[in-house]
Amino acid sequence: MELSEITNDFFKGNFDKTTSALSEKEKEVRQIDRLCLQNAIARFLSSGTKDDAFDVYYCFCEIFHVFGNGYCDNTKNLLNILADHEIKAGGFNDKHRDHYSHTVYVFALGISIYQFNRNYRDSFSKHCLCNNMAENEEFLYRWGLCSLFHDVGYPFEIAFNSIKVYTEKVFGKFEPLLTYVKVDEFISFSEEDKKYLSKILGLESKYLENAHTLLAKKISSMFHLDYSFVLLELDTVMEKSVRFIDHAYFSTFTMFKKFLTNKEHNSAADTEIFIDVCINILLHSHFYRNVIGKERKTNIDVEISVNKPLAFLLILCDEVQAFDREGYGKKSKNEPFPQKCYIEQTGNDFNVTFIFGKNAINYEGENFIEKHCRKVENAIQDLLSLDNFGKVRILSEISNNDKPALFHLSASFFQNILCIAMQIHDNYLNSPTFNILEDDWNRLSLELKMSNILQAKSYAEQLYRLGYFYNDRDLMLERVFSLTEEQVDELAEFEHIRWCDEKQQMAWEFAEYDENDEELRKEMRKKRKHNCLVEYETLSLNDKEKDKQPVRNMIPILEMSGFKVYRANKIKCQR
Repeated sequence: MELSEITNDFFKGNFDKTTSALSEKEKEVRQIDRLCLQNAIARFLSSGTKDDAFDVYYCFCEIFHVFGNGYCDNTKNLLNILADHEIKAGGFNDKHRDHYSHTVYVFALGISIYQFNRNYRDSFSKHCLCNNMAENEEFLYRWGLCSLFHDVGYPFEIAFNSIKVYTEKVFGKFEPLLTYVKVDEFISFSEEDKKYLSKILGLESKYLENAHTLLAKKISSMFHLDYSFVLLELDTVMEKSVRFIDHAYFSTFTMFKKFLTNKEHNSAADTEIFIDVCINILLHSHFYRNVIGKERKTNIDVEISVNKPLAFLLILCDEVQAFDREGYGKKSKNEPFPQKCYIEQTGNDFNVTFIFGKNAINYEGENFIEKHCRKVENAIQDLLSLDNFGKVRILSEISNNDKPALFHLSASFFQNILCIAMQIHDNYLNSPTFNILEDDWNRLSLELKMSNILQAKSYAEQLYRLGYFYNDRDLMLERVFSLTEEQVDELAEFEHIRWCDEKQQMAWEFAEYDENDEELRKEMRKKRKHNCLVEYETLSLNDKEKDKQPVRNMIPILEMSGFKVYRANKIKCQR
């Protein structure tokens, strides 16, 4: 089955406890918010682009108020740094692949495995921490925190590796002595932090000296390991980093720091969840492979799939997600990785089928595909005990249809989309058609925020249809300052089709009613009924104008957002 089919099935499950004190209206809002996230995941799985990965991050953060609020400046900066840095610095390395879209694929894979594998669901249910959440919702929340943020520390590793590669290229094969200083400050707790954690966790003060002592206590208890051994390994991570930087270590403590900045708004359950998230992130890479994983071989009763189901899932999905990853490194750019994957459960076997393009058949020898599949399968078997999960088999297929590239010239990278979307809404608030029911951006529903975001994302394709594009740089190309009425007419139908698709995906339906009856119109909208969900040709002139106005506003909004619109391939006249 395709991942999108399985994730859609997951969202059909139970998310509201019958004992919940939520009103019917609150339950409806939550259901609509989850539909926004479900649709965002489906769009991303269809395209694999960073623009669509952004939608998933945005919806998740807005629903679960990560770090105390939605997709605010702190969260936005954290994720943008990851994406920006690897795009710009990844090319210095021989081997480097995308991690921004990768984490969203890991998120979707984990949801699919949870939905598919009963043994895994049973294991997770024994480790639930939230009494006020249905199991599906708790899994979505905790898994999202683990998977979507597990690589936020990657810029530390990229920068480190880039310097090593540069040194080798310029001076030859010797390694520079590189490390990070003031680590004590990075992992320290303030006195206020210590009081808070002591009250919530009830631990002795010696375990609350810093983040190392706290996590060492938790990890040693979970895996029945000696506390001093785990603490020593954490304390010497930076000493060993002269030759290697573990991005998972930096992801862990970056997340911990972010959580503590909002501690006054966190419950005891929130604290336990975030500590668990930090441990899972720490364990997904080097610290499990080369420390806990090796040590646990002397503790054969320990099964990570049983004792730490989210850590198990993160390691598993991180290995399985060896498909559709954009290459930035010199060698990675040309590697024909699988385009997508299918998963299915057959008896005790959990099958993952990688779909390769024809270009992979003869890449570096005819056995490239087989080697790639066995590499992933062996890595999973070497890292994880699968007795409680089922055997993982990596299979392959060749596709005759290469994944089509989504192409346009506009600088519509996801970092810009939110800015444009907010400008669209500001422009609407100042327009004659402003609806008194709507408000400034921060008080909008997630559905309306996403509606603005999707319209902003459509600008690149709309302009591309006319041979135009937008960019924030001054280019020696002819500027376009407005659209002709013929161009507006041409794009208005496209805008209407896009709007209808968006509404239908959000469970809106067509209904005929008198638009001039304001009370009836409000009532129908509450029931998610709309009289404009019809073919463009059948709309009244007034309703067609509603599709034309956003098209006319497109260039002014882009200019207010700091962008210029250009005609492609037409050089600016010189005087």
